[in-house]
Amino acid sequence: MERIPSVPLVVNDPYFSIWSPADRLTDVNTVSWTGKKMPIKATLVIDGQPLRVIGTDEHLPAMRQSDLVIEPTQTIAAFEAAGVALELRFAQRFDLSKLETIAEPITYFSAKATVLDGQAHDLKLSVSLDACITYEHLEPGRLAARHFDMSNSQSVCVGKSRQTPLNGSGDLTDIDWGYLYLACPADGRSQVNAVSDWQDHALRGDLDLSTTAEAVGHLLIAYDDVQSINYFGHIQSAYWKQEWPSMPALLDRRTVELPEILADCQRLDRDLDQQAETVGGDAYRLVCATAYRQAIADHKLIRDETGQPILLGKECTSNGCLGTVDVSFPVSPLFLAYNPALVQALLRPVFRFAALPAWPYQYAPHDVGRYPYATGQVYGLSHPRTPNDGIHLEGFDTVPMLYQYPANADLYREYYQMPLEESADMVLLACASDAKLHNGFVAQHRAQLLSWADYLIQNGQDPADQLCTDDFSGHLAHNVNLALKAVLAIGALGQSLTEAGLTAEAGKLIDAAKRMAAQWEQEAASTTDTRLAFDKPETWSTKYNLIWDDLLDLHLISPEVKQRELNRYQAELKPYGVPLDGRDTVVKADWLMWAASEAVGTADLTQFVTPLAKFLHETPDRVPFSDRFDAVSGRDIEWYNRSVIGGVFMPILRQQQLAEKAAK
Repeated sequence: MERIPSVPLVVNDPYFSIWSPADRLTDVNTVSWTGKKMPIKATLVIDGQPLRVIGTDEHLPAMRQSDLVIEPTQTIAAFEAAGVALELRFAQRFDLSKLETIAEPITYFSAKATVLDGQAHDLKLSVSLDACITYEHLEPGRLAARHFDMSNSQSVCVGKSRQTPLNGSGDLTDIDWGYLYLACPADGRSQVNAVSDWQDHALRGDLDLSTTAEAVGHLLIAYDDVQSINYFGHIQSAYWKQEWPSMPALLDRRTVELPEILADCQRLDRDLDQQAETVGGDAYRLVCATAYRQAIADHKLIRDETGQPILLGKECTSNGCLGTVDVSFPVSPLFLAYNPALVQALLRPVFRFAALPAWPYQYAPHDVGRYPYATGQVYGLSHPRTPNDGIHLEGFDTVPMLYQYPANADLYREYYQMPLEESADMVLLACASDAKLHNGFVAQHRAQLLSWADYLIQNGQDPADQLCTDDFSGHLAHNVNLALKAVLAIGALGQSLTEAGLTAEAGKLIDAAKRMAAQWEQEAASTTDTRLAFDKPETWSTKYNLIWDDLLDLHLISPEVKQRELNRYQAELKPYGVPLDGRDTVVKADWLMWAASEAVGTADLTQFVTPLAKFLHETPDRVPFSDRFDAVSGRDIEWYNRSVIGGVFMPILRQQQLAEKAAK
């Protein structure tokens, strides 16, 4: 059995994300990524004898779980008892090349019963989903349910009687509106119903798996959030709603398409597994399989009022910010590898906010709101902590329309901003996605990108005392890795403008990048590699930003510097990975895989991947994949279920780039 800290079951978006935090599905009840109880329970009755297969119940014995397999798009659990084998699958058809598949909040549940003893068996599987999935706060008894009979399916939904969409925002919060759906094929062997027992309400699916050989049944688990995002004052529904009039209609179509959908999940898993194994072996395959759905499901895909795709990520467990630039940056390898248009969908809201009077700075913003409110940056707000200042956010508060504020509103404290970090991130992502798509994205945003690049030239050679994406470590002046990012971003924009034919502007940037890179190599050097800070001679840190020099073929940093960095990382390896720097033993999983990507194509890569897989196998903290943990103890450090874990796909992106160069 594969062991990971928490097992993804229903994982579709930040408000529809249910996990089993144990080795076996019968060890604990399922929970939201936030830790809130969201019980999914399942019982298989074998010839009149009920056995638990999901969830706990002290009155029922558990069916023995014989296997657990984690694939990129599927979780597969196997059970055996009384001459019967049962296989349960939870699948999300996350094909990044097809936007509808990541937008539709549907989990495809399959159950396959196989007779092992040659005897006929009466088999009934019952699956229930608690109605508490639909709310944070509920007046007693105020739930409503409805049953739908469609052409090819039947479905049932439940939700609060009084719907108040977008009635709150926050970090460790779950949805408080919308409708949970359960559907099944209209095949005579399956049915779904709403059930209630005093104050307990649930949706239940019943599958008749009676057979002398093999029987299969299916359920579709879905969520209609009614309204998804307040996008700069426009109340936007989920991306899928433009094509489908209702959730029952969508579920009816997908029921007909079940065979091809499940086959597509198998294909996706096979392809992704093969790519990961080719790059980094079976350990890397497990790392990518564990990260894939988590990274995607931390986002919500909508359209803006003009119809353009907008991808908004939630910064889970670290403040709930929406569209955080330095969270989009680490997840970007996943999207650059499989659909670069999604990177541009991440950047559009930031460009939009940066152009408004409410953001009066030359550098890029940190975020565009707090989930699910894309109504202006909330990080580093300048306000007294009083209840009457209008912008002090607590708990489940909604976010003011900050984007409408005038330039003199004095919304933000510059001390808490990340000027170089966010500006360089935006430039690098715009250039990298344009290099993949050749769609004029950089030219479209040329003025803003040039302004940010000018800021990087003026301030990036030797950074002042400011925060970077590793803000948990606090402010750091003379940050060598941050200076490196600034240099590479300037070079990247110069290269992109050259390809766009804007050679005069490009030349200035390229000259500046070359000059700054040479100075960086000289001033960053220590006895063995490069420093943490320019004024700290014998310190070290992982220079995870170096990989962009290779990805974009900038050739600004010498190969010798990169090799010395790799040598240092190998010397600093701990049981669960390489620490971020020499100040403590904190590992950042995304940055570890970025730094290790310099070793793609060599046997050295496995030295960095194996400890990360070991962490997944052994950490005692039963939470979704943590990107920040201790290199010695394997204990999670506050952060988990964050989209940044998509950064582990950097070695695959690097391998793709090397293959493309070889083909040319």
